[in-house]
Amino acid sequence: MERYNGITAAAAALLLWAAIGGSSTAGAHSQTVQSEPPNGAVLGRAPDQVTVQFDAPMRVISVELTAARGETFDVSANAGRDPAEQLVVDLPALGPGDYSLSWRGLSEDGHSMAAEMEFRVDAD
Repeated sequence: MERYNGITAAAAALLLWAAIGGSSTAGAHSQTVQSEPPNGAVLGRAPDQVTVQFDAPMRVISVELTAARGETFDVSANAGRDPAEQLVVDLPALGPGDYSLSWRGLSEDGHSMAAEMEFRVDAD
């Protein structure tokens, strides 16, 4: 086995692997796995809440619900700012229209993340 300054080639490769991230999950950012209602859903009635599932815990910093007509709604994450794999947002009574729920947070690795999902409520 080849040696470099007393370290085998395998040990050197292991050290290099650890220095650049270790594994595919080390340094990975939280990603949205699914939401309820699904992104882009057209609904017959307004939902009472939106649930977003992440693949790793995220500390949600802000949540915003806006209507396509420009109105914003006061909403917040049910988990507060504790890291969670699920974002649950109770919604106010919504009329027909297009809505966008956006959120910002910090993933486990400390990176800032932002995403949004949209849904439409059709008139009854």
